[in-house]
Amino acid sequence: MESLLTLTETATILKVHPNTLRDWDNKGVLKAIRIGVKRENFL
Repeated sequence: MESLLTLTETATILKVHPNTLRDWDNKGVLKAIRIGVKRENFL
C-alpha cells in the first residue's frame, strides 16, 4: 500500500509553501487526495 504525505510534509520535501501546493492542485499540476470531512465554519 502506498503511503500518503500531509500537505506540510509535501511542502517541506518540495521546498514550497503549502499554498503553492493548493494552487498546483487547482491548476491540475498535481493531484491532491483529501481524506476526511471538509470542515466548515458555523456561526
